[in-house]
Amino acid sequence: MAAALALAPTGLWAAGKQPKKTDGPYGLTIRGSCTGQGSASVKKGTITLSGQVRGHDGRTGSVAADLTLDGDHFDGTGTVLDRPANFFGRLDGYDGDKHFRGARILCSYTDSEGRSGRIAGSLQ
Repeated sequence: MAAALALAPTGLWAAGKQPKKTDGPYGLTIRGSCTGQGSASVKKGTITLSGQVRGHDGRTGSVAADLTLDGDHFDGTGTVLDRPANFFGRLDGYDGDKHFRGARILCSYTDSEGRSGRIAGSLQ
């Protein structure tokens, strides 16, 4: 059972194509160990995240990552307040939905000191 749970996230992430009509600029909100605003660019299977944030200790800095999509999921490394960080998340597209149009990014991060947070954004 433990082995199955350990492998579950990887098994749920299936390689595939980027969701349709998700390329473009996104506005981001960043919360958790730091708060701020940012932007993302999605283009041809890549996501570039950037933003300005303030830590709970008042320290200011940036969030930055260049990530590669694997279907509608992504993960990789970047920085949060100048600390190395791991990012993982998903890109949701709603091209086939009759009631909603657009796309969103949902992402989690954890920095090298164990501080974490979430990033959310929508296609502009």
